[in-house]
Amino acid sequence: MNIKNIFNFTKKENEENILFVKTSEKLQTTEELIQESKLSQSFYFMLVFSSIIVASGILLNNTVIILAGMLISPILKPILTLALSVAIFNLKLFIRSVIILLISIFLIIIISFILTTIYPSALLRFNPVFNIDFNILYFLIDVFAGMAATLAWTKKREMTELLSGTAIAVSLMPPLSWIGISIFSKSYPVFLQSLNIFYLNLISIFLGSVIIFLLSGFKLKKVADRVEEELKEENNS
Repeated sequence: MNIKNIFNFTKKENEENILFVKTSEKLQTTEELIQESKLSQSFYFMLVFSSIIVASGILLNNTVIILAGMLISPILKPILTLALSVAIFNLKLFIRSVIILLISIFLIIIISFILTTIYPSALLRFNPVFNIDFNILYFLIDVFAGMAATLAWTKKREMTELLSGTAIAVSLMPPLSWIGISIFSKSYPVFLQSLNIFYLNLISIFLGSVIIFLLSGFKLKKVADRVEEELKEENNS
């Protein structure tokens, strides 16, 4: 592959350009993201299941269990639709994404809190990573994780096997679970640092996603029309 083509962001349809996304793929990505991020039964179930698994993994100090929970978490999807709404300047999608994201955050924290009340003795094993200070490398890692996750969605046909990996890379579940556990244990330092880690991850992933949507040319009338169509159908259902 010619390196020059990788960074060729002109309107010319260049199949060798990794950031080139066909209009049909843009519409498909838009439709799938909106459908899979809506507050459906499947979204709630997967969010609850992943929250229980991640919180249990943290309380048991078991990294494998934590990673398993992160793999099935749907929390990335409303973040991607939030980034898409900014890239195409759609206020309706922005508000919808913020509401879904806030509900998801609340549920994860509440489930972690409840699980800790049921199994308080697990706090003896609780080993939170709350000594992470701000570092530009953490910021860059999450930006690139957001870019990778968005690229995997836009190139879903070619990069299906990468979707599970990006779910782990965008580490949003653990700090939210730490918040719920720290509320129960009344550990203010853990709560504050977990909150900071979550915000840092969220903002970085969001920025990375916006960058890919913009560079891939999602700001099209056809994409905007598809968003309006999907939101209208969702409101009528």
